[in-house]
Amino acid sequence: MRRLLFAVLVAFGVSSRLSTALAQPRTLAPSVMLLAPARTTLPAFDDALSMQTAPLGLGDAQLAPGPTVEAAHLAPRQAEPLAPPAHEDPGTISDIHGLRSFGWWAFGAATAFFAHEGTHIFANLVQGNVPKIQPIWGLGFAPFFAIEPRIHCDPHGHCVKHNGEAFHGGVGGAAAITSGGLNMQHLTDEILLTRRPYLRTRQVAPFRKGMFAFNILLSVGYAITSITGIENQQGDVTSSTRYMGYPKQIYAAEIAVIAALDTYRYFVPNSRWAPWVSRASKVGFFGMVFAF
Repeated sequence: MRRLLFAVLVAFGVSSRLSTALAQPRTLAPSVMLLAPARTTLPAFDDALSMQTAPLGLGDAQLAPGPTVEAAHLAPRQAEPLAPPAHEDPGTISDIHGLRSFGWWAFGAATAFFAHEGTHIFANLVQGNVPKIQPIWGLGFAPFFAIEPRIHCDPHGHCVKHNGEAFHGGVGGAAAITSGGLNMQHLTDEILLTRRPYLRTRQVAPFRKGMFAFNILLSVGYAITSITGIENQQGDVTSSTRYMGYPKQIYAAEIAVIAALDTYRYFVPNSRWAPWVSRASKVGFFGMVFAF
């Protein structure tokens, strides 16, 4: 009986202690509380902190503390330099690499030639004058032809056609006919170089380059033959300066300057001053027709 009573008392004491312990709030040990905040961070960040606070030792030397994971992610990346744009279709001066490309180049040159002569014909017809195709000797020895307007003007500016009718275009109209081919060359070259500044290097275009080459070479030929005095009397420079009463050598020098500027633009396409100087020269050359 005594043993039974003792066992009941022991059981009652243990249960009272358990109930008291369960009723009280739990408290963590100081060591556990110190470690608790660290467990809320990322494992990788803990590793990085351990590397930063405790560098490894190699003999007498120590490794410098490395960047944390957060610093590595937040550090701005350096912009990589952009590579220059590659030329999609690198070209050459003429793009003549075979018979086919030469055919396109020649076709472009022929197109520029007919544009030059066609402008002479158009300028005649639009002013009511019928020109004549006159055989001449180009450069003094080569058989060629000229679009002869057959307009005669007196010193007072009164002009008549070949049939005796009055030419109402006057001296300016006659000069517009004879200088029309050169102005067409300038216009064609300006379109080519404005629309395709990198025509020489970034495009395989034998047709366009044939047109450009013909215009430049013909302008240089006119300038040389006029300055040296071997141009035919029906030539564009001689006829234009005769109508305008302008010095032939200066007129020829202006043609040479425009050709030189366009050639420079062809080889130096990123020039800022050459396009504007060239355009101003062409406008001035065209305006001379109406100034005299």
